[in-house]
Formats: sequence, structure tokens, C-alpha cells
Amino acid sequence: MSIKNIEKQPVILNAQEVRAILHGGKTQHRSVIIPKVEGVGLRFIDYGKGWKAYETDDSDTTLPSDDLLVKCPYGAVGDILNLQGASSGRMIRLGLKITAIRIEQLQDISHKDAVAEGVNHFDIEAPLRDQPLSVAQIVFSSHWDAKQLDDDTGWDSNPWVWVIEFEEVAD
Repeated sequence: MSIKNIEKQPVILNAQEVRAILHGGKTQHRSVIIPKVEGVGLRFIDYGKGWKAYETDDSDTTLPSDDLLVKCPYGAVGDILNLQGASSGRMIRLGLKITAIRIEQLQDISHKDAVAEGVNHFDIEAPLRDQPLSVAQIVFSSHWDAKQLDDDTGWDSNPWVWVIEFEEVAD
């Protein structure tokens, strides 16, 4: 079975995210990886030219193969991101060049990465008392859950996500 992503999709941003980009506070974007193969666990390995996915379950592990190459649906390093407004559905004209792409589980976000997601935060990196997350991570998790349409992609589900790093470039 193939789980390839072929067409370049737009990154959907809400008004708050667009403002954060315009003010230089957002240089990363996370998006849930929706596998084409249902009912299996997935793990990912960076092969330099893309990511390979392999299926896992309790009894067996299938090693990566070429038909399980997963390409980022938003483009490759060096590409300009296609952006779309969440509420209007209109394309947004901002020159954002992809500088890095990786895959991780959502809850692996660091304090630094939460800040790069453009969240408003108090400049506190240390976790709060009895809380393993920094303020920026807590704010990010709250913003993340507010954007999700179902529980399968929420913070508590800890889905696999594309992490797109970008920089603004002149048109």
C-alpha cells in the first residue's frame, strides 16, 4: 500500500497566525500527518530525500520500502509555501520559503519551538510548579486544540505532525 502525498497543498492559517508571521513571531507551522493507510501505527525515518514510513503493530515491524515514501504535502526545502486563510478560504500572498522540514509527535514540541509557532507567551522557559510544560508550550497546546475539528488530532492524542520551518523572502 502506498501512502504518498502527491499534490502540493496550501498551509491553512488563521488571522492570528498571519499576524504573528507579519510581526516576525511565527517561523514554524505544524500540521497533522494523515496517513493513507488506516488502522496501523506509523513510525518515520529521515532518508535525506524524504521521509519513509513503516507500519508497526504489537507483533511485527515492517521495514521501510520505496512504496512507503511520504513526501511533505506542502513542498520541499527551498519551495515557497502556498498559504490559505482559514476563514476566507482565499490564498494569502506572503513569500515564505521552506527552510527545514521534519516529522515529530506533537507533544515533542520544545519551548523554543512553541515560541517559533508564534504563540503569545510570558518569557518563561521553566515549567510551572507541578507542570512539565513551559508557559509557551501550554499556550501552544491550547491554541492547537482550539484549531482541531476532532479529538483524534488534539493535543492529548499526540499525533504525528509535519514541522515546517520557514523564513519570509522578498517577492
